[in-house]
Amino acid sequence: MHKCHPVLTVNFLSFDSQAEAEFILELLTSKPAQSCLDSMIFWDDKRPITIDILRRLSLQAVARELGLLEPYTDWAKAITQLPPFSLPSSDATPWKTLPPRQSV
Repeated sequence: MHKCHPVLTVNFLSFDSQAEAEFILELLTSKPAQSCLDSMIFWDDKRPITIDILRRLSLQAVARELGLLEPYTDWAKAITQLPPFSLPSSDATPWKTLPPRQSV
């Protein structure tokens, strides 16, 4: 008999500093952000919180509502000035050297 298991999707946010992470956490957990998300989330749906819903939340609008537009703008400028991320060359990828996965 085949058993169904719930699927969990994780969205990961990476930050360069604790202060940066705390600033975004403040925006995401604020009343304006929570109100916006609550208006789009339908808990009876199979997947109530989707990446599309999360993408609809404007952190800039939340920052404006909270009077934090200037720090948000400074943060947004700083992250857009970072050099682009690139993976190492295919010869250096460590996962290619891993042994094949054994079936259980």
